[in-house]
Amino acid sequence: MQSCQTPHTITTHAKTILSGEHTVLRGGLAVVVPLPHQTLSLQFVADDIPLSITCQGTHAPPALAVFFRGLIDACCDHLAINPNTLHGQIILHNTIAMGIGFGFSAAACVLVSKWFEALGHLPAEDVFACAHKLEHPFHSQSSGCDVMGALQETPFIYQMDAPVQPLTLTWQPHLYLSHCGEHAATHTCVEQVQHLQSQDPQKATALDQRMQQATDDMVTALQTTQPSRRDTLQHAITCAA
Repeated sequence: MQSCQTPHTITTHAKTILSGEHTVLRGGLAVVVPLPHQTLSLQFVADDIPLSITCQGTHAPPALAVFFRGLIDACCDHLAINPNTLHGQIILHNTIAMGIGFGFSAAACVLVSKWFEALGHLPAEDVFACAHKLEHPFHSQSSGCDVMGALQETPFIYQMDAPVQPLTLTWQPHLYLSHCGEHAATHTCVEQVQHLQSQDPQKATALDQRMQQATDDMVTALQTTQPSRRDTLQHAITCAA
């Protein structure tokens, strides 16, 4: 039964990984910062018409409705629900830039999972697991880091199969995100890393170790009160780049 009242709005947000991306797949730590000002929201109006999807916002290409419908069908398959039983109107509003590492696909997977929770088909404690499963095809293998970034509201340290560690800052450095102008599908980037691991495992291991050291230094810099924290943070960001 579609139990959510009308209208019903659900919102998720973007994220950025300051350090640890890719290495997190092999047990490393990642420093993740949610970006609450870039959002993906869903407004649902339940009625008797077949399910329809309308897209709005600064990043709402025509293919977004098809993409989102595919996620809904995948979630129906996961939860053993007949998609033909879903009725009503979905209005999507997206301001998350796509293809530049802000976690759009993860935010979409979280949004769909939260919607099925609102409909009464998914327990709240299973939202992360469901969104993580939906995210796998976009990454070839998803660590769950991006999904957790769409669920958390404050910076945190992520490690696969471990509880989320809140990142308590002792100061507030001014960090800025810049766009290099390139776009890439996440699974393509993951496949390139996997290719390096198979062709040159020694170099891949060295890069993982360098990234892990950068992550450790970044966490130390953000949590310390030592005067050298700014220089330590700058060095960590350079090493993680």
